[in-house]
Formats: sequence, structure tokens, C-alpha cells
Amino acid sequence: MDTHNNMTLSYSAPKSVCYKGICQHVMRNDNEEACYGHQYCQCPHCSLWLCLEHLNQHQQEDIQNRFHAMNDRLNQIQQNIEILTIEPLRVKCYNILDKWKQKQIESINEFHRLKLNEFDMIYAQVASELQNMKEKRSDELKKYLPTLTTKQKSVHPHELELLDTKLNEIQQEIDTFSRETLIDILHDQIKSDDTIKITKEKTEFEKHHPLLFSVDYLNKMQLIRQIHLKKDARSIASSAEHILIRQSRPAKLVLYDREKLLKDFIIDITLDGAVEDLCWSSYLFAFLVLHSKALFSLSPETLKLIRIHEVKADEGHFWSLTTNDTDVFISTNRGFLIQRFSLPSWRLIKQWNREDILDPKDASVNCIRSNESSLIAAIISKDGTWHCDTFDFNMKQMRRGSALDEANATHDCNSELFSLSNNNQWLFLNRHKDSMWLITNDTDEKCDKEQCLAGCIMGDKYLVLSNHSPPRLEIFQL
Repeated sequence: MDTHNNMTLSYSAPKSVCYKGICQHVMRNDNEEACYGHQYCQCPHCSLWLCLEHLNQHQQEDIQNRFHAMNDRLNQIQQNIEILTIEPLRVKCYNILDKWKQKQIESINEFHRLKLNEFDMIYAQVASELQNMKEKRSDELKKYLPTLTTKQKSVHPHELELLDTKLNEIQQEIDTFSRETLIDILHDQIKSDDTIKITKEKTEFEKHHPLLFSVDYLNKMQLIRQIHLKKDARSIASSAEHILIRQSRPAKLVLYDREKLLKDFIIDITLDGAVEDLCWSSYLFAFLVLHSKALFSLSPETLKLIRIHEVKADEGHFWSLTTNDTDVFISTNRGFLIQRFSLPSWRLIKQWNREDILDPKDASVNCIRSNESSLIAAIISKDGTWHCDTFDFNMKQMRRGSALDEANATHDCNSELFSLSNNNQWLFLNRHKDSMWLITNDTDEKCDKEQCLAGCIMGDKYLVLSNHSPPRLEIFQL
């Protein structure tokens, strides 16, 4: 250090420099000699300045220690994978459901007991009224017996008229007591399915391996098979194993697997109108065939159309349908716009009219489709453009889609819509414009593919598209 003119000058060496220049290796035991070798480099593991020999020694020891620790961890994780099970979740959820069931049973039993007591009181009251009526009317009828048995020739017509009036009056009372609705049980629809929800969190594997589509992916999909058709397929539905298509002129249903034609048959339905839509119900393990005036089920095993009489088109006609587990949604062209039915009873749960669903700027609903979490509808605006709106299962709008391209001049519902995945991705096909759109939660993007009439996803493995010029099915690998 040097001082001059009241100014102090100092010099600090870099922290990484050791002026002694001697290896800083720390002796591990008393038998090890101190190292006086020259410093070569700073050890990246312990940050000491070491000679070359001890630097290599530190490196080797650290790597070995870390290697052994990593090997132990790898073995532990491998063991964790082997013993990993989600069975405790089953036990936990079963216990929760069993407790809920028992609670509901106890509640229902108590409510049932109260209502039985209430019914017994009402029944006793009606039984007393019936007994009084019997006694009173029997006494009245006995008074008329002598007149009818001893005075047949001298009875006055007026007396017969009075008797006829009395008999009519008594018969009305008898009819009243004979009605099935004299005592009845009125109750709201039971909604036990809506009072308990089963949820599932996304796993890390699912987060990192989602089945997501993009316009670029759809444009470059690998075509693995074509099935040539005699007529255009205007509707398609599929299970994991079968493809059902609808053709017109003549109206036919045709069933395929991925390789070949299995069966085709004329639609023998003695109703005015036509088949409008198809879908697959995994709950029923059958196709649903929507006629404009009725609904049918079609088993891929029996190939028999069975009419579902509980579902009727009271006014207007049916237009489109979709399923979600035990729910079936059907759209109509007038009256109640969408109806929701419950399987397997086909009980009507709820129905919505135009004001519940459509914006004042909208004209009509065409195709409806659903996935595990939502329902989507292709809607024509009054300005003639399409947009696809997303709803929850109570038909509350979650997203209003952007304007797509135009419908035809008559605004008829010449379009198709179907789900690509449970990640709220859909394909919308505008037959009038030969266009295809990828619909997501955030964007609506146009694809390059053209001339598509209908489509569906087959078992999360294949995309099936109906094309024309020439008529054919195209099967793409996902």
C-alpha cells in the first residue's frame, strides 16, 4: 500500500486467485499428507483451488457419488412405477358413493313414511265419503223399486224422467269415484343424477400428450384408405368398429367396418319425411337414426330399426341429434328448439325454445353435437352467415363463434358439424361453399380440404370424411 497527497491506493486481487499458489485440498484423515502442489484450477464441485492430481481425484469422487445416488434414485423410481396403482382412488370414491347412497336412502325412506301417513289420511277421508254415498244412493234407489215393479202401466212419463235424471246423477258420482286420478301422486322429476358430480383432474401425461389438432395437421393428414360409394353419404356416424352412412335416392342406410361393406338396406319407414341425422350411443351400444317425424335405434348386430315411441315430433319435424352418456339432445325446426331426454327411460328432462338459445340476430339452429364437457350448435344468422356457438348441457352459452362463410340463398341447413376430441375442437363443413373450418375455444380457422359432405371420428384413431366427385369415404390415420 502506498499513500501520497492524502490519497489511499489499494489493490484487491480477484477472488478466484490464491496468492499462496498451494493446492487447497483438505486432508481426509491423519495418514494423508498435506499437498504442496501448485494450484491448477478451481474445482467446480467444492470451489477449492487444487492441483491437477487432486482436481482429477475430486472430479472422480464426486461423479462416483452422484452416479451412485442417481442409480439409487433411478431404482427407487422404477420400483415406484411398478407398484403404482390408482386402486385407493376406487376404494375412496366407492366409499363416498356408498355413504351418499345410504344418506339418500334414509332421506327417501323418511320422506316416504311421511307421505304414506298423508296418503292414509286422505284415503280414509275418501273411503268415508264413498261409504256415505253408497248408503245414501242405495236408500234412494230402493224408493224407486216399487214404482218400477208394481206400477209399470200407470206410471207417469214425468216420473220416468225424474228417475232418469236421478240415475244419471248417481252414475256421475260412481264415475267420479272410479277415476284413477281421484287420488294421485304428483311429483317433480327426480334429479339424483344432477346432485352428485364425478370429477377428474388432468394428469401430467394427459397435459403433455393431448389429442390436439391444428389446421396444418388436418391439411397434412395421412390418407390410409378410400371406400368408393355409389351415392353421396350425407350423414355419417361411427362406433369404434363400424361406420354407418345415410344415402338418398333411394334412401338407404349402409354399414361398413374399416375394411369392407357389411350391409346395406332400404329405409322402410312408413312416415312422411326423411332420415335427417345419425349418431352413435355408447350407452345403448347402438346407432340412433333420426327421422324427421320419429327416432329409431339400430343395433350393428341385428341391423333392425326399432322405433322409440317415447320420442315424438309433436309439431314441425326433427332436425339433428347428439348424445352424451345418458343424455340425448334433439333439435327441431319449430316449437321447442332443443329437447333433452334421459336414457334408458327416454324421459324428457328439459326443453328450450328459440328465446332461450338464439340471439335476436340469429335465424335457426342446424346441426348439434356434443363431447364430454359441452354441446355445440351450427347456427345461421339472419345475414346469411354461419357461426358455431358452444353451450353447457343446460344450454347456457359459453362462447359465441365468429362469422364463417355464407349459407346458400335459401338459408337451408346444408352443413355438418362433428367433434374431433374432448378438448373442445370441432370440424364444421359448409356444403354450399365446399369449405371446412376448425372450431376451437379461441379461434375459427379455415382448412384447405374441400368437397366434404360429412365426417366423424372413429374410436379416437381415425378421421372419416365423406367426399363427392366421385362419392367416397376417406379414412385418415390420427
